[in-house]
Amino acid sequence: MTGDVTGGLRMHHYTPAGQEVFAKNYLRPVDDAVLRRHAASFPELETFRAGSAFGSWLEAEKKHFADGGVSDRTYSKR
Repeated sequence: MTGDVTGGLRMHHYTPAGQEVFAKNYLRPVDDAVLRRHAASFPELETFRAGSAFGSWLEAEKKHFADGGVSDRTYSKR
């Protein structure tokens, strides 16, 4: 049951309605139509997807977010 609920919620994030919720809470939408409707709140940026920058989310996770990854090294220097 929990997987069904979380999977459904995750899929809702990418629907126009879900993207509207994101935009209204100042999270940049990935849906172009929603982004255009909220353009005043979000300056133009050159954005990228993890796959194009890192090969895949799995590769990005291993490099940046795994124990001892870039994130850990960055925050441990403080």
